[in-house]
Amino acid sequence: MRALWAAAICGLIFCAPATAQDGGQVAQIPAESEEITDPVTAENASVAEDGQVADANAETSDAKDKAEINSIPTIGPVAGYTYFHRQGATLADQRADLAMCRPTILAMTHENPSVVQSGGYPTTVYVPQNGPAMSAGAAAGAGVAAIIVVAAVAAAQQRAGELRGMQLNYENCMLTRGWSVMVLDQETGNTLDRLSESRLEERLESMVGAAAPLGALGRAFDNAHQFGAHADVDEMSLSLRFLPDNYFAREVRRGNNMLHAASRREERERAERARERDAREAERERALEAAYEGRTEGAASVDIGALAELPEGSALILVESVGPTPRFVRMNAQEGDGADLIASRHSNTLSAFVVPAGDWRLVSLWTGAPATSHCLGAPVFRANAGDVVFAGAFGADGAADLTLENVRAQLAEHPALAERLQAASYTNGSTFECGLASFATAYEIEGAPFAEGYAWGSRAAASQ
Repeated sequence: MRALWAAAICGLIFCAPATAQDGGQVAQIPAESEEITDPVTAENASVAEDGQVADANAETSDAKDKAEINSIPTIGPVAGYTYFHRQGATLADQRADLAMCRPTILAMTHENPSVVQSGGYPTTVYVPQNGPAMSAGAAAGAGVAAIIVVAAVAAAQQRAGELRGMQLNYENCMLTRGWSVMVLDQETGNTLDRLSESRLEERLESMVGAAAPLGALGRAFDNAHQFGAHADVDEMSLSLRFLPDNYFAREVRRGNNMLHAASRREERERAERARERDAREAERERALEAAYEGRTEGAASVDIGALAELPEGSALILVESVGPTPRFVRMNAQEGDGADLIASRHSNTLSAFVVPAGDWRLVSLWTGAPATSHCLGAPVFRANAGDVVFAGAFGADGAADLTLENVRAQLAEHPALAERLQAASYTNGSTFECGLASFATAYEIEGAPFAEGYAWGSRAAASQ
């Protein structure tokens, strides 16, 4: 922690990085007693309405399943002195992967209990605004030196909070790339934490790729999907000690002051570049929303008993959940071509959705705020026109059961549908734009093949 505070004070006093804010509103973690509403599902409240094939004890089952989900501990950043390890790797390899993870981490929403947003939903904010304030009169009386000290302490607290909030996403991202989190004993970790940056670099160079890693295994990729913000992680990963001082700096747009322009032509060129940047950012936001929330509309569940025939060009997708809410988004959907979001929110219920044919990606298994995105690797299945596809029964642990016996039993009175029933044929490893959720990870269907060129997740872990 000594080194973290020193780096934070140095970086924030002398480098003065910018902070990311959103109209003065920042994130809030709902209290445990509050009812948590998924913002995406809330906007698509019609997704799961009447017409479910439900048993008479649905409410009791829902309560039981909710208790089962709550009994599964959420995963937080590994406590203690840690570092990333991958056999045979170098410190340069580690830094390169950390750099590749950086856009993902900056895109995710960081929730901190000390900051509040009036809307109740998290926004992308990385500096908790909880530093001590000082009035103008007090500042004048305290003197410049005191102001600098107070500002340095507040800045160090803020940066420590930021990095701690980001550590879990760094772990998730690095784990998908084949790294594991190793935990050092207190004495060894404390000794390394006190080293200068150059000395620590020398030690880590021999540690990060060692055949016999130093310390105990803290985490490895294991298809986890339920994460939570943990505020009691006192130490920062030693591997994150090398983040540059300007890590949080955002691009500062140039002003439109003609006095600083060499010519009117230069000013017009600057304005054009600014418009192009805005257009690219707007397009990125649209792509992100389309990938995680859907571009058009949510699919409403249907009553199988009232379904005489599938509309032309459509498929019937069946989903069952005894735990989390699986969210599927149809890839490459366009405005006006039908529903592109499936969110099955009823527990112990076989939900049916008549949707356009296409490739459907499992973007999230939602168990309550904060949400997780499978943007680092998600399963995809194809539903062709006329298909009846069972996308799986998702348990409280997130595992997907694709056996058809129970589904066939529920379709016994609908032989035309039962004879076309097939389990979803998933392909793991579909990546998409990260954001609009608090945590990023990869999620896989056990036994499913991988997309061509995808080498992360369990594939990367198996290569070690």
